[in-house]
Amino acid sequence: MFYELVRIRREGVPAPRWQLSTLPVHRGELCVEDRHIPDLGRTARVARIVGVEDVPPLVDVVLLQTQGDHLVLTGFERIPNKAGETADYAQTWLLRVIV
Repeated sequence: MFYELVRIRREGVPAPRWQLSTLPVHRGELCVEDRHIPDLGRTARVARIVGVEDVPPLVDVVLLQTQGDHLVLTGFERIPNKAGETADYAQTWLLRVIV
């Protein structure tokens, strides 16, 4: 199923409500699966948008809400920083079904 995705946090901090309409929208197919993550040393449920390279996967995904054609998923993104280390940031995805 194809969705429009808006990431509503920046480096773990929620964007103000008035900025939500200005955030970038990404389109693609949602895929949720269990994957082994070597850095964490365990398996985690991971969501990703197939075909969109600039959106990192969402790890430890939890479905917060579903209503009509909208889904809200939360988890964390693993982002490499300038020091070459990986930083984990809380993230929430707002997804809307594309017909």
